[in-house]
Parts: sequence; C-alpha cells; structure tokens
Amino acid sequence: MSKDLINFKEFADQIDFNIILAEKQNWYPDISFVSKTDESIKFSVDIKTTYRLDDYDGFCNGFTLGSVGTDDSRPC
Repeated sequence: MSKDLINFKEFADQIDFNIILAEKQNWYPDISFVSKTDESIKFSVDIKTTYRLDDYDGFCNGFTLGSVGTDDSRPC
C-alpha cells in the first residue's frame, strides 16, 4: 500500500471537516463529512464490499445496493 495514502480522519482534518459514523452497520451513509465552519456543507461515503472467486478469473460477486431514503435525521 502506498505511503501517500491517508485515512479518513487525516483527510477530514486536512479539509477542516468532522466525521460522523453510521450508528448501525446497515444504515446509510457509512461515513459523513460535515464542515466545521458551515454544517450545511456535507458529503457522505458509502463503503461497498464484495469478493472474488479464484476459480473464475475476472469474476467479482455483485454488490448490495442501498439508498439514502428520506430520513432527514441522519447527517447527510
């Protein structure tokens, strides 16, 4: 892994944002970034995972799909 890669916390610090993590594993978004100077400025990251099968070159199992929905109580 490249030593130039940074983690989410370092990234948030560099851009002056706070991080809010989802309260539950199956809640969207996984991570919200909220500006420290203007809380109306925010963006989210939804982390998707899958797996590969060694027996099938180039095969990648499907991803689950989620949606933001309409719950305004969450950060993003």
